[in-house]
Amino acid sequence: MREADLSLLTTREREVLVALGDCLPSTAIADSCCITERTVKKHIAGIFLKLEISSRAEAAVIATCRKRELWANSGLADTGLLGRGMTPSGE
Repeated sequence: MREADLSLLTTREREVLVALGDCLPSTAIADSCCITERTVKKHIAGIFLKLEISSRAEAAVIATCRKRELWANSGLADTGLLGRGMTPSGE
């Protein structure tokens, strides 16, 4: 398995990927990001395409293994998601 190139993802796709790592359903991701479930699904499709993966499980593994990198390089701490329970440590 090759290394996923996270630099291909937009900030919102990174937010969604982090949420996938927490095994959140699309409805919960939509609520936490203040977007529609349809938009979440479009972001998930973009993640799959850019990272060349085909399942939420694969996305969750990438997000879990590289969560700190996702947070450090994306500005996620500035999005307000920290106040919604989404943290780099998963706490």
